[in-house]
Amino acid sequence: MRHLFLAVVCLSLPFFTRAQSPVWRDTLPQALKTERRNAVIEVGKVKTDITTVRRVISPLGEGDAIKFIQTLPGVSTGAEGSSAFFVRGGNMGNNLLTLDGVPVYGLSHLLGLTSAIPSEAIRSMDFQVGGFDGSRRGLLSSHIQLQSIDPGASQAKINAFASNFLVGAGADIPLSDKTGLVVAGRISPLQLEYKAVKNLLPQDLALQDFGAGVFDLYSKLNWTIKPGKRLSAWVFGSRDNYRFQTTEANRQSLGWSNVVGAVQYHAERGGPWVSDASLSFNSFENRQQLEVLSGNDITSSLKMKSQLQELTMEGKWARPVGDRFTATVGAQGVLSVFNPGASSIDGVYVNQRSVPWTTTFWAQGDWKETDRYRMMVALRGNLFHSDKQFFFRPELSFLAEARLSSWLAINITADRLVQFYHTLEGIPLGWSTDLMVPADAATPPETAWQGYLGLRGHSGPHSLSVGAYYKQMQNLVYYTEAAAIFSGARSGWKDNIEVGKGRSYGMELFYDYSGERLYGKISYTLSKTTREFSALNDGLPFPAKYDRPHILNTDLEWILSRTDNRQHSFNAAFTLQSGHCESVKAFSYPTVMPYGEQFYLPYYGKQPNNYRMPAYIRMDIGYSASWHSKHAEHNLVLGIYNVLNRHNPFMITYDKSKGTWMDISLFPILPNFSYRVSF
Repeated sequence: MRHLFLAVVCLSLPFFTRAQSPVWRDTLPQALKTERRNAVIEVGKVKTDITTVRRVISPLGEGDAIKFIQTLPGVSTGAEGSSAFFVRGGNMGNNLLTLDGVPVYGLSHLLGLTSAIPSEAIRSMDFQVGGFDGSRRGLLSSHIQLQSIDPGASQAKINAFASNFLVGAGADIPLSDKTGLVVAGRISPLQLEYKAVKNLLPQDLALQDFGAGVFDLYSKLNWTIKPGKRLSAWVFGSRDNYRFQTTEANRQSLGWSNVVGAVQYHAERGGPWVSDASLSFNSFENRQQLEVLSGNDITSSLKMKSQLQELTMEGKWARPVGDRFTATVGAQGVLSVFNPGASSIDGVYVNQRSVPWTTTFWAQGDWKETDRYRMMVALRGNLFHSDKQFFFRPELSFLAEARLSSWLAINITADRLVQFYHTLEGIPLGWSTDLMVPADAATPPETAWQGYLGLRGHSGPHSLSVGAYYKQMQNLVYYTEAAAIFSGARSGWKDNIEVGKGRSYGMELFYDYSGERLYGKISYTLSKTTREFSALNDGLPFPAKYDRPHILNTDLEWILSRTDNRQHSFNAAFTLQSGHCESVKAFSYPTVMPYGEQFYLPYYGKQPNNYRMPAYIRMDIGYSASWHSKHAEHNLVLGIYNVLNRHNPFMITYDKSKGTWMDISLFPILPNFSYRVSF
């Protein structure tokens, strides 16, 4: 795995020395919003457009939804540059990403360097961490809501882009005055790039064999039946396949894929009264294979895969009651097919299929009083059936905000949350190789209580949000085989999990300055997160793996020049985070074998996560330019990721031959680019 990731990173470095929803009626005046390039900070939610998301500096030259989220308060990251993230003490699998309301479970792309959904298909993003809408699905930490663009051009529009490891294109095509089509897709030339620079790589990073197939495709058809009534149908697919061989004796491969589609109907029945209905299908699969070779022949093969398929029907109706109140009700029905850890040794797969279903009814009320007060209450009743057992679990979300003055508001959110599946997480790269398993009697549905209290203010170009949260979680799972990417233990996952609880609390601060030529933001999180399992650490609490007490992210953009059709700007970002926790040996003790040779055996202790890694420090810089020609709009981004060339280890491994622990880091200094043109 280390060879695979470092070889991919070094494709950009051949000449460098190797280093290491319901209808929302806004209730607060514009002065209490934090706006920058259409980014808005609201109570429990951040709303932004795709232009803002793309400006985040990343290893691929432009940001995506996950990279943007990783710069916000309350969010802890996994391995450097990856798609792994943890919100307010939850696990990575406690975050829900939806595209137009439909979950996308395999959200990583290109070995975690970016997300799977092409930005050409996205119009905007909402990131919600508290005061959740009643229409969302099961989650424990956060909801990333991606809204796709709607076909609507009066004439065809085409765009194309290229970056370090991805090329793609998109089109908005009018078919008639009532119908339109949007198509977007990307493909990675990673395998061709590797072949081109293989001879330039250091000898210990060059692979004997490497193959990669990475692509995604999105298409949406929109039909305006008549004013106020719309029918849309869309489909999204993505695939990641990687094959690598480090020795003549074995070859490994891994990959994951999504197929998601929906038919959705929207009707406005006068004023803000609306109704929505949808039918959606979701199929996610990850797979791994280990082959033992003899020359060109395969002598044995171990295959493993995990699958999740869902068929969902849902509808909602929103109606105003007077001038101050909007009532919304809805229903959801989900039929799921799980097949986690299916395995095959030189033969037919041994499946572990289960077919749970969930029925949910929910209601939500939104109330406002002039422009001073806002309140939202959402109730959900969930009936879940799994392994011949029924579970009824209610959920509650509450949100309130009161304006204390023209520049200051106080806000509060409270939630009781339930999730009906568990994610057995592996290494923290954000790869979609984790096992997703349904809740049952032995591993009941995960639940959480959380609350937040804060202040939000705005004065001239300055905006400030500060608050504190507290969160209790029950029925969390701990996967004891987390590091085993290729292991038969994955097929016996039921024997390798513990069920326990967690707690997280902390303070979140966000400062934003938005001037005419200068923009800057600072986000800081002070927190503590623990886990507690009866079979671990004598049942006493211990730090969660990604408990980072201090997380600081800063961002600066300086517009160097700007005219009607041209703009140049400089970007810089800096992050400083406490190191995450790893489990290491406490000491070694000598032992003597019967034939007299002495060995030192490591003693790891009973407490997991007993060692805190060094602080994570990274600085990125970038230059961006946009200009208009007669028939096209151009955008160019040049950047340097990790300009300090600092090694930030994301895991440690024990070297038996040397009798010592070794750090593993991913990214040295990494130049990148992105170019986009629209016609």
